[in-house]
This record gives sequence, structure tokens and C-alpha cells, in this order.
Amino acid sequence: MKSILFICLTYLNYANLIGIVKPIEDVNLSFSMDAKLMSIEIKEGDKIKIDQILMRQDSRLQKLEVQRRKLVYDDTSQIDTIFKNLKLLKEMVTTKERLFKNSQTVSKAELKRNQMQLNKMQGEYDSLASTKIKEKLEYLISSEILSSYFVKSPINGRVVEVKASIGEWVKTGETVVRVVDSSTCYLELNVDLTTAKILLEKQKNIFIEITGLNETFIKKGQIKYLSTIADTGSGWVKVKIYFDNKDLKAIPGVTAKLLFKKP
Repeated sequence: MKSILFICLTYLNYANLIGIVKPIEDVNLSFSMDAKLMSIEIKEGDKIKIDQILMRQDSRLQKLEVQRRKLVYDDTSQIDTIFKNLKLLKEMVTTKERLFKNSQTVSKAELKRNQMQLNKMQGEYDSLASTKIKEKLEYLISSEILSSYFVKSPINGRVVEVKASIGEWVKTGETVVRVVDSSTCYLELNVDLTTAKILLEKQKNIFIEITGLNETFIKKGQIKYLSTIADTGSGWVKVKIYFDNKDLKAIPGVTAKLLFKKP
């Protein structure tokens, strides 16, 4: 009662402006592969960090495929051997070309034959080099596919909803977990153009009255979004007023009042 009286004496609720409190991030996460859910690393209410693994699908076959691709890519024995032979053959052809030019101790037919061998071996080496590039790409692709069997959090925040169970077959794009970052929130409301103008004029003195679990409190707000397009039916525009909520006192989803501080 005391806090409500203080609010009434200190702040003014202009035109009964009421909106909805929303978190700065509210993300529904899903897998990009169809597979059986093998593990859930979190539970509802857990605090999570960005890039933390939240869920895992059955990825055993894909892990084997990545290992196979890596072994193929890492095997350079054939291309290494051809490279060494190519180097020797180049030196031999260079020597024979010099002998043919200077002393004619090497026949033209023999030189021509060695040059053809060099061209053929160079082609084999180039082909193998191209194959190694393809093998690297295939390895990288298989590794990227493997990462699709995990759900990672794209934000710091908390888990608010888990929508899947271990052993369940999970489909691509189907929401399995919802994470929210409410360390910063915003009040979203629609106002007429006259009120929007007043908000911009008084934005240094904008406050939000929010009722939490045990008390009613005030948060200082800042306008960070004012729609440049009005609703065709009402002529009103959408406004978002952001406020700090690191203490997590404000609960996203509740209604709140917009206040101006009295002079």
C-alpha cells in the first residue's frame, strides 16, 4: 500500500497507457534434422549461456561418417608419392633437354617420350590435388551436418519451456525448447499520434509501473522503437519502451502502466 501511494504522489499515468511487458529475446529452438532425441541437458528454469548444448539427437551414424571422411582426407600417401616422383621426373627431363640441346647425346624420341610421361604424371598430380580439395569439403560438410544433431542456445538466458522427451522422434523445425533473455525487457503498447508526440517530448522522464510477485515497483524506460507506420484501422502506432531488468523483478507477459514523473 505504501509503495502504491508513493507512485501516485510521484508519477502521473498519462491517458491510462497500458501495455505488455516482453523480454528482449524470446527464442523457440528446433533441430534441423529428423532423428530420435537422445538426451536433454537442461530443465525448465535453468540459466544457460550462449552456445551451450541443450539437447542431442541420435548422431552415431553421422559421427562414423565424419570419422570416415576425415580418414579419407588425411590419407595423403598417394599424392605424396606422385609429388616425389614428379619432382624427380622434372629434374630428369630438364637434364635430358639440356643434353639434347648441347650435345645431342639424347635422342629426340627419348626426350619426347619422357616429356609425355611428365605431362601425364603432372595431370595425375593435379587430379589428385583436386580430389583432396573435394575430400576436405566433404569432411567439412559432414562435420557441419553432425552439428545439426545438437540444439545450442543462441543467447544467454533461461529455459522457460521444454517441449520434447527423451526417445521421442523429433522432426525438422519442430520447437523442442524455448529460451528467454529477460535481463532487458520492453513495454509494448499502441498509442495515437498525439500521445506518441508527447512520449517523444517527455522521453527523459518516462517510467513504467509494474506489479511483480510481491510488490509494485517502478522502472525507468527509454523509447527505442516508434513505428513509422500507423495501423490502418485505428490510426495508432506501436511503441517499445525498453528498461533494465537484471534483477528479474519484472515478469514478461504481465501488463504494466506507462508513467511520467511529475515536475
